[in-house]
Amino acid sequence: MYAWEFAKDGESMNVRVTGQFTFNGVYPLLDAALDGFGLSYIPHDLVAEHIEAGRLIQVLEASRYR
Repeated sequence: MYAWEFAKDGESMNVRVTGQFTFNGVYPLLDAALDGFGLSYIPHDLVAEHIEAGRLIQVLEASRYR
C-alpha cells in the first residue's frame, strides 16, 4: 500500500495506514467517505464542495492533500 504523504512547514512525512478497505480509484474512495466509512486521503479539489455542504469534515487541514 502507498503511504499517505503530508507536508508542513517545509518538512514532509509519510504515514502508512491500515484498514479494512482498499480502493483502486479515487471516486469509489470518495463514495465510501460520503457513506461514513472513515478517514480518506482525497485531493482537496474533489472534496471541497462536500466539505462546504457539510457532507464531509476536513481534518489535518494544515497538511491536506493538494
